[in-house]
Amino acid sequence: MTRMMTVLCVFFCALFCLGGCSQGRGQSLTTDFAADFTADYRGMTLEGKLTYTRQESLNLTVRSPGTLDGVTVGYRGGELTLGRDSLRCTADEAYLPCRSFPSLMKDALTAVCDAYENDRLNLKEHTAEVTLPQGKCEIKTDDNAYITEITVQSEELRVRLTGNSAL
Repeated sequence: MTRMMTVLCVFFCALFCLGGCSQGRGQSLTTDFAADFTADYRGMTLEGKLTYTRQESLNLTVRSPGTLDGVTVGYRGGELTLGRDSLRCTADEAYLPCRSFPSLMKDALTAVCDAYENDRLNLKEHTAEVTLPQGKCEIKTDDNAYITEITVQSEELRVRLTGNSAL
């Protein structure tokens, strides 16, 4: 009788422990990707290419408007790189204002991916919200787990991402 009770206790303990581990994240999210972007930012429309990886790496290449065509902005491990054509300069990322377009993109993507990796991203019906120092950020995703839109209302920022591909 005690042997049977011991077996049942072990079985129920395993059932409760493994039951808690089997819950998934819900909807998935691709956190390392490249995409084309169209951004409406403070009355200006920007177009270009974005590449983001969780190794603290963001690269933006602007194609439009023409006055900014070819401008690149890169973040990697706290270092900022600005460039155009063959001219490049680097600095600590703290020198770029936190309300600038590249800073907002980096902050939004980092916050979303951190929340996802720590199971704090409540992604329901392809929509989620995170809080940035600049305000609330809403993201939308598609059926393939790619981010398709980023909005930070307080900063007049709306970015649409198309042609996503995983890295």
